[in-house]
Amino acid sequence: MKFDLLEKIILEYNSKFNLISHNDSKIIQIRHFQDSLYVAHLFKDMFHRNIKNAIDVGSGAGFPGIPIAILFPDIKVTLLDSNRKRLTFLDSILRKRLDMRNVECVWGRSENIAHRNEFRECYDVSITRALAKLPVALELNLPFVRVGGTSFFWIGNESILEEDSNKCANKFGGEFSRGEKYSILCDPAGYTRSILAFEKYAPTSERYPRRTSAMAR
Repeated sequence: MKFDLLEKIILEYNSKFNLISHNDSKIIQIRHFQDSLYVAHLFKDMFHRNIKNAIDVGSGAGFPGIPIAILFPDIKVTLLDSNRKRLTFLDSILRKRLDMRNVECVWGRSENIAHRNEFRECYDVSITRALAKLPVALELNLPFVRVGGTSFFWIGNESILEEDSNKCANKFGGEFSRGEKYSILCDPAGYTRSILAFEKYAPTSERYPRRTSAMAR
């Protein structure tokens, strides 16, 4: 099974490529595999509606993108990250050891890649875990999503006001749809978080995303 093999690979190479913070089988299964797949469970009505492609922005070690690509082999998943060494490693193991042909690895900064025609507003879904504060994450994600598509954001326990979220998302052609809070079963630390969904209703202005320094202000 691909999940078993992926777990084995992470444990084998974690120290070399700094893939995850806890080199522990149970933590991998709970906080990376299960957590990545909660979006398909909590948002069945939105996630299962004819999704052909998805982009994982700031993918890191490939979460949530790789588990989603394993569970949904008909979805083409793009892993976007600025760490070239780690991304090259992921590309190699995805093809040579996991035999996954529905995943593409793209190296670069999202604020630059989002301005390239072959990536801009061409994805049904964007997915992001622990990329940045929500206003920055919205600016980095929504330019990749086509009108009618959805951006999903994993966040911690911080309180997010719908009015503030909408005000921010509106600048990039998106609007808050709904959020779901959940606890991961069997997590030893009582790990809880939320997933927020934003629908794309209009094209994003060409000025977005801006440089990182501008987004931080």
